[in-house]
Amino acid sequence: DNDLPVQNLLIVGANLKFTPVDIHTKATTFKDEKGWFGNHSRTFKVLPAGESKMGGVKFNIYEMPTSPTPQVLMLRGAGAPGNLPERIEGIPVNRKADALFFLHTAKLAKRTTDRERAERKTFVLFNYVVNYVDGQKIEIPIRAELDIEHFVQKAPSALPGAQLGWTAPYEGGVDHAAAYAKQWNNPRPDVAIASVDMVPVDPSRGAPVLLALTAATAP
Repeated sequence: DNDLPVQNLLIVGANLKFTPVDIHTKATTFKDEKGWFGNHSRTFKVLPAGESKMGGVKFNIYEMPTSPTPQVLMLRGAGAPGNLPERIEGIPVNRKADALFFLHTAKLAKRTTDRERAERKTFVLFNYVVNYVDGQKIEIPIRAELDIEHFVQKAPSALPGAQLGWTAPYEGGVDHAAAYAKQWNNPRPDVAIASVDMVPVDPSRGAPVLLALTAATAP
């Protein structure tokens, strides 16, 4: 894939300055049994709250222990319960960045068939849209099974377009929770990013969840 080598130009851990972005004002549901995907034994309740490194990147997982406030940004899609939005616009960034890192996962309702894989077909689940302060926009296509994966995995591992950011075993079986850190290198680092949108492309394939967002600058 032509964009994959570009992802390696900015190397995680190479003195990057990470600035977690506060995304909770756009959160649409909870990461525990009050939200998520309806199965109370398969939530992201144990995803650590606060700042921690995941996939080598500093993320901040929002949680307000004194008040039941939504924590994560889930879009409407196949397999997603509740009254969720079709899109989420205006996730505030308000800074310059050499790269953005998205910690995300999804409930994938439809997987690539063997024939589609043999034909090298890929399917974009949704786009992140980066909005610059000068009005320009860039779309970041997020491909199912390549840049994002199902939130429950038997043996979680890195994807062609994203690192494994966080995983934890579920009780009573072989399943693990899995979240992925997607790196996007900004071709316009000298222009501040105003915000990011989550825009659906093929909701029939599933529902994505943005858990955290971090901006990075190189020395």
